[in-house]
Amino acid sequence: MEAIYDKVFTDLKKFIDKSSDDDLKAELYRENLRRKFAIAPPYLDTDGLAVEIKSKTLTDNNAPEGYNYTVGDVANYAYYSIPVRGKVELLEHKIKNILEASNKFAIVNSYLFVEEYYFEKIENNEKAIQAVKAELLKDLNFIHTFIEQIHKELKVFVNRLITEIDIEISAEIERRNRKNQTLKKLNPYQ
Repeated sequence: MEAIYDKVFTDLKKFIDKSSDDDLKAELYRENLRRKFAIAPPYLDTDGLAVEIKSKTLTDNNAPEGYNYTVGDVANYAYYSIPVRGKVELLEHKIKNILEASNKFAIVNSYLFVEEYYFEKIENNEKAIQAVKAELLKDLNFIHTFIEQIHKELKVFVNRLITEIDIEISAEIERRNRKNQTLKKLNPYQ
């Protein structure tokens, strides 16, 4: 995740290097930089949740972890897709180990996909529906703990961003002042 934050600071420095002298002196410019380089925290857009009922024949490669099965068993599952808004890469990085270790979760094209298994028919089965929903809510609460960690990290990032903007603007003004002074000294007619 540090690479994501470091890239913002690298881009900020390049942007400030190209700024006009008037921009560097304006407080409004600093505010615009804060908005431009802010990172939108990721969140799950549960209003956009979609669900399908699916089934698959289990093999050693696709069986859900933690379930007893025999190769060839058929598992029913609810297949949830939930849009992830904000800086999705932060969530992907934070839960990278979970995504790699589990075939239950995936993030693709800014959507979190979750497979919730039930080994009986789900359709028109109230017990199955309630069990699957309860499992999804448990899993989403787990994901939300990571999102909360990211939000805490972003608070630190924002403070650092404000400081870096001030430092980089001051440094750029100083660089330009030194260059201008040198250019004046090089003029033999002054």
